[in-house]
Amino acid sequence: MSYGSLYKTSYYDWFGDLTEIYIKKKSYAGAMTEINCGMAPLKLSIDSPTNDKFQNVRGTHCEIQLFAETDFQFLDLYTSDSREYLIQIDKDSTLYWKGWILPDEYQEPYVNTPYPVTLRASDGLGMLKGFDFDWPYQDWAWWNSLQDFIDFILGKINSNIDGTGLVLDLYENLDIYEDNQSSTAADSPLNQTYMTSVPFYDKDQNPMSCYDALVSILKPFNAYITQNRGAWHIVRVPTNQSAYTRRLLSWSDKGASYGFNYTSNAAYNPVVATTSASVAKASLVRLMGNTLNISPGWKEFTIIQDYGLGENLIHGDFQLSWFPPAGGITHWSLVDSPTISSYPWSGGYLPIQVNNRTAWLPKDMDIKNAPNDWGVKLTGDNVGTGGAGYIEEQGVSVVTDAASELIITFDFKAINPDTEIHIMAWVDTGTPQYLSADGTWDTTPVTMSWDLNGDTSQLYQTKTVQIVTTAGAIPANGTFKVRLYESINAGSSTDVMYHNVRVGYLPAGESPKSELISHVSVNSNNNHIPATFDLPMGDAPAHNNNNLYRLYNNKLHWNNGGAGTPTSSWTDAQTTSDTLVNCMATNMALQNNQSYERISGTITSKLIDFLTIIDETNHSNYYYFFNRATLNDKEGTWDVDMIQLANEFNIAAEDASTLITEASDNLITE
Repeated sequence: MSYGSLYKTSYYDWFGDLTEIYIKKKSYAGAMTEINCGMAPLKLSIDSPTNDKFQNVRGTHCEIQLFAETDFQFLDLYTSDSREYLIQIDKDSTLYWKGWILPDEYQEPYVNTPYPVTLRASDGLGMLKGFDFDWPYQDWAWWNSLQDFIDFILGKINSNIDGTGLVLDLYENLDIYEDNQSSTAADSPLNQTYMTSVPFYDKDQNPMSCYDALVSILKPFNAYITQNRGAWHIVRVPTNQSAYTRRLLSWSDKGASYGFNYTSNAAYNPVVATTSASVAKASLVRLMGNTLNISPGWKEFTIIQDYGLGENLIHGDFQLSWFPPAGGITHWSLVDSPTISSYPWSGGYLPIQVNNRTAWLPKDMDIKNAPNDWGVKLTGDNVGTGGAGYIEEQGVSVVTDAASELIITFDFKAINPDTEIHIMAWVDTGTPQYLSADGTWDTTPVTMSWDLNGDTSQLYQTKTVQIVTTAGAIPANGTFKVRLYESINAGSSTDVMYHNVRVGYLPAGESPKSELISHVSVNSNNNHIPATFDLPMGDAPAHNNNNLYRLYNNKLHWNNGGAGTPTSSWTDAQTTSDTLVNCMATNMALQNNQSYERISGTITSKLIDFLTIIDETNHSNYYYFFNRATLNDKEGTWDVDMIQLANEFNIAAEDASTLITEASDNLITE
């Protein structure tokens, strides 16, 4: 499946450049028809929904005007398939824009032919709201780079595996690096910063949309994404006020190379200075008929950072329920490793055959035997408790910390008053160290037990067991394992359910928080409090305390996972050295310290595009970026709403103004 050209129209714009517009249809192999365009053949727009300088996703769309020579000539372009028709725009034989016709945005007059027809198309970024972040590797121990996640997200609209992708390359200019990362022109922080997929799911494991996931990744970098001149661009706002180096990444649909792959890097300068009306057409950048507005500076803003508090070092909570089938044996026998039946089973469980005994596990239980995977397994070692089978955690790495404790908690229910519940916990360091109920450790195997002692009042009741190790007594770095099992008198039967099995670090005397709420002061003389910014990922607190850091699921690592590599200080071209979230807050404060100017009007130029920064030479050389802009292509004009950028980034909050109005300054006007 691929796109074939159904229609083509072309014209020369005001600057004499050839513009060609192709309407392509999925799986079309017929002849291409040349058609006539209207008086305003192309309007190409970028539109940010707010005046926030740090809007993270800036979608683009276009309007195309065609002339219908016959009644309802283009009616077939209205379809419920959002990818049935592709628009491709070329400028002087170079790709300029791509997107899909919006199926619910077709209109034409109900009059005699010929008459103009308007088509509308979008670049697909908005479509990401309709895609769940259905990450295929939902193992909380699996670390991936931020670039991996961006590849996955944009792959929803960029991948051409099914023949319907945009297949655009990516330019990226992020210039802020964790102090342990490589920072040459060829290096990106996106493929050196790692996290798990946990922040993209709620507590019930429901994924957020790909759009929201993309915002979550870009926001801490003060970056945005847009399509410009036939490519995706990820641009860091603090970087784009002067020439910078940007990396080109080409898209691939092939196996291990799937996603964006580094190709090259080169200097790029987004700043274009305004000119007078006397310059030649090719160099003209002229503001005409503009309006100056003032937007308020911020008093303060709030950042809520969700730490994704991980109370459990173990992936999952065991949730093992035993329901012996009719005629089954009455107690556990010594068995070998179980045979796992992979076929579905009624009642929402998978049967696991253990010799002639069937245990039942929920379908979403992970049963894994790989040494580095987290999960549970059944085994035949009865650990000296005769006739007891058990479930065992494969093991997680723990690190000795004199200031931390280990907490083990679990709940259980039983249906027989003669049931005994047992737990064994140890650190495997070559010479295993076993945990006792009093929180101490010993090389002798210890089984901690809880006996219902025939008390029928305890049946079907949830019982909670909690063990806290002695502070600083974790014997050594190693693999921590937990084994749970129950025993029953011979000739009796029982069902036991374990749930909420948790093992975690806890600093002595501390109670970790699930989120941090930061009120960032910008300028106490202002009155405007704009919003609250939610961050489901970023730097966790006490980033130098590796054990505490392991409690947080939504943390960033400066390399590929593992203990001891959480991000700490980041440095950018403005010599910032702080956590990534604090760098983000600093740049937001600097850009909104004081009131700032917005200029709305028209610009005539062939030199500008959606990434352009306008240097207004007749107004103190203030810099402005396009918050909203529409190119009227045939006329060579841009209708714009521009927002002033702070001219410096090395000022402290409340230290200087970003707006200085001089009576002698005048905007260029007609």
